[in-house]
Amino acid sequence: MSVKNWEFGAQIISGKGYDGPKADAKSADKKVKYCPDCNRCWILNEFSLPHKHEPEYYVDFPSYGKQVKTCPKCK
Repeated sequence: MSVKNWEFGAQIISGKGYDGPKADAKSADKKVKYCPDCNRCWILNEFSLPHKHEPEYYVDFPSYGKQVKTCPKCK
């Protein structure tokens, strides 16, 4: 039996074959981006007010392996 839940808009299946923290890390690598202008990692907050997706910034977040993309505040 497996338990299904959702995180970052992607379905996560726990149980046999679920690799726990590795699945969360893979999901974060897909969603979190790195801004070279302000040297911070960021993600669009999908749960903010409608039509106002604000970026959420992370302090001391590893940027290795993240997609390099300029954040909305630096554009």
